[in-house]
Amino acid sequence: MAQVSAPKCDICKKVIANVFCYECRHFLCQSCKSFHEKFPATKRHTVTDSSNVDRSILILATVCEDHKLEFVYYCQDCECLICVQCVTSGHQHHSFTGITEVAAVARGDVMNRLVKIKDSVETVSNLIKAFKRMKKYKLEAGTEKFTREVHEVSQDLVKIIEKVTDINLSYATDFLDLEKQKGVIQFDATRKCIQQAADPYQFSEKIIKDKIVAVAIHIGTNETGFAYKFNNEFGNDPSDISSLDIGSRNSMTTKVPNSILLDPAKRFVAFGKDAEDQFFDLVREASHHDWYFFDQFTKNIPVLIYLVLNFLDKNFLIFPKKWEFEYVTSSPHNPTSNGLAEKTVKIVKTFVLKCKKEFSDPNLALLDYRTCPLSLGFSPYQLLMSRKLRSILPGTFGQFLLQSPNYNVVQDELFTKQACLKKYYDVGFEPLKPIETGDPVCFTCRHCDGLWKPAFVSSKYPEKDLM
Repeated sequence: MAQVSAPKCDICKKVIANVFCYECRHFLCQSCKSFHEKFPATKRHTVTDSSNVDRSILILATVCEDHKLEFVYYCQDCECLICVQCVTSGHQHHSFTGITEVAAVARGDVMNRLVKIKDSVETVSNLIKAFKRMKKYKLEAGTEKFTREVHEVSQDLVKIIEKVTDINLSYATDFLDLEKQKGVIQFDATRKCIQQAADPYQFSEKIIKDKIVAVAIHIGTNETGFAYKFNNEFGNDPSDISSLDIGSRNSMTTKVPNSILLDPAKRFVAFGKDAEDQFFDLVREASHHDWYFFDQFTKNIPVLIYLVLNFLDKNFLIFPKKWEFEYVTSSPHNPTSNGLAEKTVKIVKTFVLKCKKEFSDPNLALLDYRTCPLSLGFSPYQLLMSRKLRSILPGTFGQFLLQSPNYNVVQDELFTKQACLKKYYDVGFEPLKPIETGDPVCFTCRHCDGLWKPAFVSSKYPEKDLM
């Protein structure tokens, strides 16, 4: 008996097989056997050792199982091989042909299918190659685009960082310059304060050394005070200053009221408490009509200036007529006529005091006041000049062009605001009571030189005119 060679694995075609699967009719190596047992469709197949397999089962059957005769024909109706006896028994009246012709047709069909499969494989290979090329091209293009965008974004970020750095550096430089200016202003203010504190002492010392006595007069808003110091007492105690009491309203202070009394010829008669007492005596005697009494004359300085200029310096009245202009002072009996000017002075004075306290520039404070928008939406400078004023705040060129506001709308809004303020202001006040007979009043006429004089209501007419 001839020796049979060991078969190779039908799956990997490399390793010698050691088992055989009857259902698959394949020889398997140990490695492929492990995969064969893992698949659900093949794990229940009958597997045996390859040395125990009968090699005759591997040979394809070429004889009929029923008649044990060799196949000769092919039944076209049943599509199977038949022997000579099958033609007259089970396949009678069927169409059949020879095996050689059927085999030639089957070989041709197999060859055509192989060609088609080969073409399909080649087409799939070309598609895979084209897909790889297109994918590679798109990947390279996308990578290049992404790299370019990242580079542009990085450049923009660098520009932004540089710009922010420049802005911060400029802010730091400006802040340093401002702090230096504040330091210089503070130093100057401190030096001035020291000088101002030293000047009065030096001035007083000089006066006291040169003179026998030094007298100080302080004219305040409501009262006036006096003080003096002798030369021979200055060396003992410079802080011991004597006050001069020339008549005060109470014993708690040595100051006197700012009251002045002038006679009918407008000549000085008395000052302070003496002026008040003498004027009250004239009122009781009803002989005060031609006299001039000023209570708190510091609030009536325009009238005093007018009296001085009118009766003491006649040349000043000739000067306005010569140069054709009119000299007018604010009426002391109508303080509301000068309210806007006083309010403006108060605002500016507040700015100056705050700037002096904070050692800042008062010009910048006034600039902010002129450029700050009001409740109307326009700044004072814009209402005056019909354009915005450049300040320390940054702005565009278009913001400083000529922009004339609608003054009719502005005036209407001002009137509306004033009416609203008057409405809420009048809530806490009641209408004035009607004047009755015997009530004290003040009156003026063309014979009074424009001055108000005290009087009493003697009678009342039906037309509500007072007498």
